[in-house]
Amino acid sequence: MIIDLAWEYSFYDYRQAIKYCNDAIQLSKAINYESGEATALSVKGNSYRALIKYDSAYYFLNQSLAIRKKQNRKNKIAAVMQNIANVYNQEGKVTEAITTYNEAIKIAKEAGDLNAELVASNNVSSMYRSAGLYNKAIASLNRAFEINKLLKDERQESFLYST
Repeated sequence: MIIDLAWEYSFYDYRQAIKYCNDAIQLSKAINYESGEATALSVKGNSYRALIKYDSAYYFLNQSLAIRKKQNRKNKIAAVMQNIANVYNQEGKVTEAITTYNEAIKIAKEAGDLNAELVASNNVSSMYRSAGLYNKAIASLNRAFEINKLLKDERQESFLYST
């Protein structure tokens, strides 16, 4: 699938990923496949973030978010919210990143998506630490450890210990 190619390229050739995203968006629109369009918009936004083109990243991620909200797919909404928070983080907008990660955590909880809650909890912990809010950082990191006890994900556990 085209979106699979875009996803693979999004790790090392962002411009090529964007080209594949454009193809996936066009095809998804042609067949009225909103989920495919939303996924391609999200990958495109993340690719622009990697290219340090924040305005474009926000634009495409917010388009993806609008589709996911229309679909009421809370787990996907939480994922896009984390991507938006990642842009804020990379841009150095700590307050906005913290707010958006916390919103993603709330939505992930509503969706029952422990993986998304774990990642967002770890990310917000890092942002709290950057802001000098150490008690909140520790509380968020502890929550991530609690979630990981349920998930029993060794890779995530090693990542949590390294933060």
